[in-house]
Amino acid sequence: MTVACLFWAASALAIPTLQLDISGGVYDDAPDVENVVSTGDNFTLYTLLNLAGDDKPSAVSLGDKFYISMAVTPKLAEGSDGLGSFSFFDGSAIYEIDVTADMDYGTPPLAEAFKDLGPHGIFDTYYYEFEFAFDPALQCAAYNVADNPGGLVEGSDFYYRAFDVDVSGLAEGYEIHFDLYHLDFLKNGKGVVDVAAPFSHDAQSGAIPAPEPSTLLLLGAGLVGLGAYRRRRGKG
Repeated sequence: MTVACLFWAASALAIPTLQLDISGGVYDDAPDVENVVSTGDNFTLYTLLNLAGDDKPSAVSLGDKFYISMAVTPKLAEGSDGLGSFSFFDGSAIYEIDVTADMDYGTPPLAEAFKDLGPHGIFDTYYYEFEFAFDPALQCAAYNVADNPGGLVEGSDFYYRAFDVDVSGLAEGYEIHFDLYHLDFLKNGKGVVDVAAPFSHDAQSGAIPAPEPSTLLLLGAGLVGLGAYRRRRGKG
């Protein structure tokens, strides 16, 4: 029992304080992605809190407010509009978010901050910030999303919240990138993002992968062959 407890403690310490996961999602390790990606337009987004994480600031506790940023990717220029909408259900209310009328432009958080999320290949762009709290009754087993994406495992090591997302109304070619973070508000009212899900543990709605170079070569060769075949038939 002692060995098992020590193993769990070491494992939990190695896992970030905050992570995001997606039901049925897959981990895309491409250099410009490196996070969990959905395999459809409708999915459940999970926020995970590990209070044993070695990156957890002392100020973070279960009863705190946390924040999800939902950002349009690829980046948009300020003033863009007409890009559709997406919805977000927190278990009690559905939020219909117009891209970009219901969103802010820049880099989260919305609060004036000494330290923000940083660009990490996503910002500046349009984003929607959602404030929430973890539910002490909702717990799951410890797991590293980068190694085992796709949904929760029964247990009582982490706390989580689940949010239903529908991005089917987005304009073609755009996706929503999700960040999870905590703010420490200083005495002067300014905030500091003191802990956030690492970029490698963020989440994003799915995108159709680009064909591999070898696939493009085969496709090109096939089209050339088809053209030659048609020319021969025409001469015959």
